Amino acid sequence: VKTRRSDSILPDLGAIFQSLREHKMMLNPEKCVFGVSAGKLLGFLVSHRGIEANPEKIRAIDSMKPPTRIKHVQRLTGSMAALSRFISRLGERALPFFRLLRGGQAFQWDDRAEEALQELKRYLSSPPVLVAPAPGEPLLLYIAATTSVVSMVLVAERDEPVSPRVDVTRDPGQSSNCPEDGPVGTLAMSDRSPEPGASGDLSLPPGDPEPSVPAEAATPPTSDPAPEERRSTRRVQRPVYFVSEVLRDAPRRYPEIQKLLYAILIASRKLRHYFQAHKVRVATAFPLGAVLRNRHATGRIVKWAAELAEFELEFL
Repeated sequence: VKTRRSDSILPDLGAIFQSLREHKMMLNPEKCVFGVSAGKLLGFLVSHRGIEANPEKIRAIDSMKPPTRIKHVQRLTGSMAALSRFISRLGERALPFFRLLRGGQAFQWDDRAEEALQELKRYLSSPPVLVAPAPGEPLLLYIAATTSVVSMVLVAERDEPVSPRVDVTRDPGQSSNCPEDGPVGTLAMSDRSPEPGASGDLSLPPGDPEPSVPAEAATPPTSDPAPEERRSTRRVQRPVYFVSEVLRDAPRRYPEIQKLLYAILIASRKLRHYFQAHKVRVATAFPLGAVLRNRHATGRIVKWAAELAEFELEFL
């Protein structure tokens, strides 16, 4: 039983216990914990910050040495699959490993695979913190397609309070343990450059779970502040779920715009519960909405349009 407000936990527990009594169900007291601010649930860490990856699964990858056998590569890809919802562009990151799993060739751990492994470890050193969308909250879907991979990320865009900045005055020359203010920027939506041939508008949140503070909120006003500087909230984008799929056979040969539509289709299948409960805005510079609504469309486009018609999609 989780709650965002401390004053609602007792009524929520009362409703749960009443339902258990009605159905004559018993709980094991040894497995019940009450009043915790964070805990492990379904293999993830859930707290007021959001949904975080299990550190044990991250350490399993971080402690891996360069594989010497196919079995070791299979163990690596299995560990990546367990953290797939936290890894942006997973398919692109895993391509060097998948190539080693192809049959009919001698196993050789090359420089490309080693570089991919080290990059994956660097990414997992500060994995993103995912959020659970509020009921009815509109969501953003960013998509991208390359020659071999389609990648998506579902994002919640919301207003969050800005912590007030305290102006501390000290004598010139006085030493301080506080770090100097570094460069200030907005929430970056890309943690790596796409591979050649990439298309789409996928802008992925970085591994850092804490978005940076906008410049107007970080710089103390010297005179009468503008309305933007006086605001107490900021607009941020929080990742909800990362999805990626390696293309094979026919999807690999799709035209560019069909790959982007296929990415939306894959996201709607894997994240169906989000698509059914929320309005999803697709950020794209391609006329995907016009293609789906084209009365003269044929073949797979018609099938995809019929499958996506049940969801509330908006193309930006």
